[in-house]
Amino acid sequence: MRYVALFMMLFLFPACSMTKFPPPPELPANAYNPQLAKQCEQNYAHGNWQFVHSIAFEMKNGHGATVIGVTVIDGKVLTASLMGVEGFVLFEAELDAQKRLDIKRALPPFDNQEFAAGLMRDVQAIFRIPSQEKPVTAELSDGTTVCRYFYDKDKMCDLIIKPEGSSTIKVYDAEGDRIKMISADRHTLIDGVRIPERIQLSSYGLQGYTLKMELISADKIIQK
Repeated sequence: MRYVALFMMLFLFPACSMTKFPPPPELPANAYNPQLAKQCEQNYAHGNWQFVHSIAFEMKNGHGATVIGVTVIDGKVLTASLMGVEGFVLFEAELDAQKRLDIKRALPPFDNQEFAAGLMRDVQAIFRIPSQEKPVTAELSDGTTVCRYFYDKDKMCDLIIKPEGSSTIKVYDAEGDRIKMISADRHTLIDGVRIPERIQLSSYGLQGYTLKMELISADKIIQK
């Protein structure tokens, strides 16, 4: 199938940066505002949720495909599944609190550790707060909120929330180069979580790609 070849191109090729962006902005060292931090926390899913999205993949060369993605957050466990438009499950993997990856189902050639790791990195960047440590926070002159998280020892991401409500996540590698950007808009606040109707993830590099996600459903899971 066409999306099989596309997924392998997305996640099995090295993501060496070829696009140069301005460096991350300077923020006051150790600045922390609990109200700004709480505003940022609302952009990540906490508690138990199930999200279903229509996902359009697009490569730099214009090739693409569409699948259905199901993300389940159960406490600290993250499960991601991909289905073809006909509803057949192509891939399912689970990431526990210690970031141990367990591949539940993977049809060849999806049964590849690098594919699973790359997919779960994208899912984590969208839904899971990068670090439980206090972020560096700032409010810019135009009312924009910035929360900077440090994680995995030498990586960093900025969550930027505009006054009108749209948000952007910029992910940086250890050298300070931007490797990923996630834009979201049309948010609805549900049980303390800002749920966007549209998400666009751009990953930069030799085999750069874009994921355009349209929300189908967002359901809070009630534990019995």
